Amino acid sequence: MLLRASLRELGYREIIEASDGEHALLVLAKQQIDLILAELEMSKLDGLKLLQAVRDNPRFKTLPFVLLTARADASVVNRAKQIGVTGILAKPFAPGC
Repeated sequence: MLLRASLRELGYREIIEASDGEHALLVLAKQQIDLILAELEMSKLDGLKLLQAVRDNPRFKTLPFVLLTARADASVVNRAKQIGVTGILAKPFAPGC
């Protein structure tokens, strides 16, 4: 709810949620997306694997991708940067951070 409200304040009007990483790839195939916010730990396809799949598709090479995680240790951050993450948002977070 907090994240949804923050996105609306930033001007994002349509927010599409996916139940897991595989569902997110299906949504990407069918929808025009301006930004991806993905949890690191998801079922079926985790955030890093989703990021890799997104970056492997030339259509989405520059699509902003922000990884959400409560486990932002150096190995996760380094791997995400190698793949091409746009940013990492460490949880918990509060409005205005």
